[in-house]
Amino acid sequence: MGELTYKENKNNRSFINYVKNKDEVNVGLTNSLVVIKSNMLDEDYLDQKQFANFEYINKSKTKVSKTFNINGLQGQELAFENFEENSLLSFNSIINSIFVQTSECNNSLFGYVNDYGDFNELNIYYMTIKGTKGENNFNIFVYKIYALWEEQFSSINAQATLIYDKNIYIE
Repeated sequence: MGELTYKENKNNRSFINYVKNKDEVNVGLTNSLVVIKSNMLDEDYLDQKQFANFEYINKSKTKVSKTFNINGLQGQELAFENFEENSLLSFNSIINSIFVQTSECNNSLFGYVNDYGDFNELNIYYMTIKGTKGENNFNIFVYKIYALWEEQFSSINAQATLIYDKNIYIE
């Protein structure tokens, strides 16, 4: 595991300003916001049961959505908007402009492929936030998640590996 590092001219404030944007980022299963008041977290972002949702367009131009349970993740999902269509990027261009390592985190699809271009294995990358209300810092984590489905695409395995983390101080 390594620590996320900022690109040149980026810092805690760059990341905080972005994740507070209600049109760009949602937190957890409730699609809430990252709320910061008086340089402290104004909500708890604690561990919760995680469900990953991955969408792609298959060869028949059908949008396919896969949802699966992931055990062992810390915090709550940070879901980012504004991805390039049909992109295998795990993080959008804004997150990739803030952190050095995130642009190297590309989703991959492999395994069984049927006539429609569906697959039964994938690697995706997932960012979470963890922090306690009233604290002046929080952690973010980046996980690599491997998932495997049977041919009928019912989830049979999802494993998460922590690859990066960072403690963010609220300035």
